[in-house]
Amino acid sequence: MSDSLHKQELFRTTLTVAALLGSASAVIWLAANSSRTVEAQAAGSSSSYTEQVEPILRQKCATCHRSSIKAGGLLMESYQTLIQGGTHGPVIVPGHSSESRLVLMLEGKIQPRMPFGLDPLPPAEIATIKAWIDAGAT
Repeated sequence: MSDSLHKQELFRTTLTVAALLGSASAVIWLAANSSRTVEAQAAGSSSSYTEQVEPILRQKCATCHRSSIKAGGLLMESYQTLIQGGTHGPVIVPGHSSESRLVLMLEGKIQPRMPFGLDPLPPAEIATIKAWIDAGAT
């Protein structure tokens, strides 16, 4: 093989290896950063529940949905009991507020409208709950 052909072949091989290494590095970087993003979103959602959703549920729902009454078999005393659902099954469909029984009842799309016998939740509070559910309800 002539010297110039050898140099061209070496150059092509070097370019191929560099491209493969660059691609592999990009994939590794994306994988590492996307897992951090998912973790950050999960942490944000959990914080959102504790700071924004839980106070609404405690104030407006837990009067009837606590261990001593447990209306509809649903407890809203904690995240864990809320996620377990009630007599009619799950009330939260993570990622899908429009399919979540909790939202449908708060909006009056399933009767009885909740909170039962009280004024409906303000639209801003329902929007907060919907946003939390749409974000994954974690």
